[in-house]
Amino acid sequence: MGEQRTALILLLILCFAVVSISEIGTVKAESTIYIRADGSVERTYKIQRSGNVYSFTDNIYASIIIERENAVIDGTGYLLQGNNSEYGIKLESGGVTIKNMKIRNKRKLPRHLCKRN
Repeated sequence: MGEQRTALILLLILCFAVVSISEIGTVKAESTIYIRADGSVERTYKIQRSGNVYSFTDNIYASIIIERENAVIDGTGYLLQGNNSEYGIKLESGGVTIKNMKIRNKRKLPRHLCKRN
């Protein structure tokens, strides 16, 4: 009886481990996303545009280059994880507001480039 109980417990643990492993997802780095000067968004469906406001609809695992003047980038609480480039967000225009997001990049930058306002 004790051996059967031990075998049953081990079988349950094995089943739980197999189910748990299948639930683990992988994160795939995406291509660099562009917000063009004309306002168009390229290479993602995870950013929705309403006028000059660009809102995340999910976590983004890519870097973003912003060419649009006076854009408001609203992360709506989602994560932006850069794709190992030197930036998570690269501004190529002025008057850009970035708000309400977590930004992470796997690559370490020199301290003088990591400035918070």
